[in-house]
Amino acid sequence: MEDELIARTKEVIQELLEAEQSVTKRGVCRRIQIGRDYLKSTPRLALLIEEAVKKSRETTQERKQLNESRLALKVVKAKQILEKSGQRVTLFAVSKIVGKTVQGLSEYPSIRAIFDPIAQKTRFNHKYTPGKV
Repeated sequence: MEDELIARTKEVIQELLEAEQSVTKRGVCRRIQIGRDYLKSTPRLALLIEEAVKKSRETTQERKQLNESRLALKVVKAKQILEKSGQRVTLFAVSKIVGKTVQGLSEYPSIRAIFDPIAQKTRFNHKYTPGKV
């Protein structure tokens, strides 16, 4: 019984990882239809799930960092497009090109670092001049 449950748990964990979903103790237990209290009596199963949860957290963090890097590149490119076309570089204009809200972009520290000089210039209704930060 325990070996079958471990095999099923491995399948569920793999399915979650492939679907790029978070692996949580609660989610795995729900999918294999056991209560979380049952894990106390099956240490091998508990360890398997704990390791998968830890791996999932690390993978999620890596994915977030990769997405932030990609988004930062898009922001830089959007800023360059606006500068080259002689348009006013504003947070709103950059966010429209990138396809995210200003608030959504500002959640990322690296994006905020790019936006700070733009925000300071546009806050006082001055046109952003490339090279003058």
